[in-house]
Amino acid sequence: MKLLLSRFINDPTHEYASIINDHNQLRVEHSHDYFELFMVNRGSAVHRTNGVSQLLSKGTMVLMRPDDVHCYKQMSPDFEIINILVPARTMRALFEYLGEDFYPGRFLDSEVPVACRLTPNDFEMIVVQLEQLVLAKHTHHGKSDAIFRFTMLNVIFTCFPATAGRDMPDMPRWLRGLCLEMMKKRNFIEGLPALYRLANKSKEHLSRTFRRHLEKSPTEYINDLRLEYSARTIMSTNAKIVDICGDAGFESVSHYYHLFRKKYGMSPIELRRKAADLELHEFLVDDHVLETGIPTGIPFMKRDRPPGK
Repeated sequence: MKLLLSRFINDPTHEYASIINDHNQLRVEHSHDYFELFMVNRGSAVHRTNGVSQLLSKGTMVLMRPDDVHCYKQMSPDFEIINILVPARTMRALFEYLGEDFYPGRFLDSEVPVACRLTPNDFEMIVVQLEQLVLAKHTHHGKSDAIFRFTMLNVIFTCFPATAGRDMPDMPRWLRGLCLEMMKKRNFIEGLPALYRLANKSKEHLSRTFRRHLEKSPTEYINDLRLEYSARTIMSTNAKIVDICGDAGFESVSHYYHLFRKKYGMSPIELRRKAADLELHEFLVDDHVLETGIPTGIPFMKRDRPPGK
């Protein structure tokens, strides 16, 4: 069975993201003419794709390509996925925008679709973003397609960062743990002292390891965390830029502006203006988003003609 994008997007009940938990439907082997991002929301199952079986559990994100043939087997009773249909032209435009450094070949040329296991924090963040996306369709109307592209860019980059898959040595487990710890606000605000204390390794060893695996120095890594935190705060609050600068851990406003422009290609004030222009500010801080939830998907075995005809 081959599923066509037009079957869903022309249905008035279609949402950008939806939950699928109908096991009879999930057992059916099928392919598509579009890309499909799905994330296991509950339970576990064996995912069979192009003849290869993989065990999936909650928090696993998979990027399916057009013509991949797949189905689900050995599903736990509570197994369900959050499903996102992405037009092929949209995904290819996204890859083109991200460029060769993002290494799109790892998605397009592999035998089986690329999958990743999300941290609990990333899982919750993506669920919230998808809930916001569903709400946007009903509250932002004409701008919802732009918000969809914005969300897809963020989800793809969160789940499949640019450094993955291209001749990068395996990151040591202690470094992964250190990076996760440094993502906590209290640690990236403290900066290098926190990093050295948590790592319990020499400064020279840390510097070499960061260069090898992250292609940046420990200082650059901490500044990136601070900048990302400040950018989210700028887009989601009306706090003064100088206060955000200090709250993120920067001591010099001029140095903060310099680093911000270098990373994002614009000043903090320009980012706030752009967010306001797209009405993303009110979209990101809407108090009702978490109450919206993600709706159940359209059954793909639904017939378009009355029974018996």
